[in-house]
This record gives sequence, C-alpha cells and structure tokens, in this order.
Amino acid sequence: MRIQYKLFFLAMLVLASCTEGEKVPADLIDEERMTVLLANVHVIDGDLVTTPQQGDSLFRYGMGYYVEMFRKHNTDTAKFRKSFEWYIKHPIQLNKMYDNVIKILEKKTDSLNKIPSSSADPARDTAKLNNAVPVK
Repeated sequence: MRIQYKLFFLAMLVLASCTEGEKVPADLIDEERMTVLLANVHVIDGDLVTTPQQGDSLFRYGMGYYVEMFRKHNTDTAKFRKSFEWYIKHPIQLNKMYDNVIKILEKKTDSLNKIPSSSADPARDTAKLNNAVPVK
C-alpha cells in the first residue's frame, strides 16, 4: 500500500511539473537575435584566448568588444543575461539556438579557411603575390 501512495504522489509531481505556467518575459531577446548574439560572444571569447593574460587584461581588452557588440545589436548586458538565464531554463529552445550558433560559426570558419582557387597554377598565384605593390 505504501508503494501505491508513493507512486501516486510521484505521478502527481510529474504531472504538476509538466504544466506550462511560466510566461515568456516581455523584454526577452527573441531566438533569432539571441542566436546571433551568442555566436558573436563566442567569436569574442575565441579572440580573447589569444590575448596575453596579465592581471585584468581580459577585462580591459574584452569589455570594449562586448560593449560594442551589444551596442551594435541595440541591447545591453543586463537584458542579455536575463534572456540567457531564461533560455537556460528552457533547454529545448537553447539547444535549437546552439545548433544555429554552430552553423554560423562553421560558416565563418569555412570562409576563413577558403583557399582562393582563381587559377589551376599555384606558382602563378605565388608570383602574383610576390609582385604585388603594398598599399600605403
């Protein structure tokens, strides 16, 4: 009989946790903008890895990047943090967003790694580079 009571209360707990009682905050950053913001944050984080780390150098050099990115996207750190915390509590949406973040970062990586194939003769391309006049 005890097992039946435990199973009953466990089932009630599971059913109560499955209800959608939480509303989406009005000032939440939408998924599309948040995806772009997350991709930019990861690019900045990756750039800061190459910065020599002495004392507060990450804060000194990194804050400017983050402030500029948030200004460009018409948001601020408080709104970003609040939205990110909301998405953390909703992992299905966060997972979908990170699938898109990965695609964005892969596109950026692919465009950086793309080798220009203007001609079939690599020696000719090297000769062009060697004869190039530097721009002042």
